[in-house]
Amino acid sequence: MTKDNIKDLEQWSFCDNQKDCDELFDLATKGIKTATSYLYEGQSEPSNLSILTNWDKSKKVLLKTLSVKILKFKDVNEEMAYKEGEGDRSLKYWQKVHKDFFSKYCSSFNDETLICYEEFEIIQNIED
Repeated sequence: MTKDNIKDLEQWSFCDNQKDCDELFDLATKGIKTATSYLYEGQSEPSNLSILTNWDKSKKVLLKTLSVKILKFKDVNEEMAYKEGEGDRSLKYWQKVHKDFFSKYCSSFNDETLICYEEFEIIQNIED
């Protein structure tokens, strides 16, 4: 992949604040976080390749999406929560932090709310 091709890829980051964003970025680059989830809002499946950044975009990695599942919040299981790599990696922890986060952006959020669960791998670091 050339630098020109990389520039054209979607860039995104985790979370909505610097502390959590940078912490989750570090977990991903260490191979601990290999999945993420977000509210399903009818969006199309993400592209196969994208650029994951830290909060200030000073660090970037090329990321490959391995799979995307659309499911109800309540259907996330222990293995899926573990792959998200957050906190103690338990389903209970995952449910708590994600319920809090998703509720900020969806006033009707409940256990039946659809989410996207995406598994990924990091292909390489990107230098500007």
